[in-house]
Amino acid sequence: MNRYKEVEFDILEAISNALEKGLYFTDIVKVCPDAVKAHKILKKFVSRNYLTETNKVNGAYFCITENNLELNIRRVVCPICKTIRRTHRDDQIAIHCSNPECITPSGRHRTFWLVNIDHRRRGSLRRINCVN
Repeated sequence: MNRYKEVEFDILEAISNALEKGLYFTDIVKVCPDAVKAHKILKKFVSRNYLTETNKVNGAYFCITENNLELNIRRVVCPICKTIRRTHRDDQIAIHCSNPECITPSGRHRTFWLVNIDHRRRGSLRRINCVN
């Protein structure tokens, strides 16, 4: 199961939003201050072929090339508390709210839909609660 945390999405978005779709390790540490954790995250993405690592004069350079797999990150928003969360799986139809204080009236952690379930039963999917 490919489960990613928010800090991993932060690193991947920072690399994909860079001018040449690549960043040096020293720039990535600005996104994730824990250098050891950032290095483990980058190694995981390199091993899963989402990033390519090259060594240049200025240090380790992590970039996205044509040979890498594409990871589509979707931003979703909780309809109650408006907290934004990220997901990457296309088959996911429901998700927990990332706000720990967002609970249902019965005291459970809130789960909200990402697709209109009525349309899913009819065979067509319509995304809801998605920012992009």
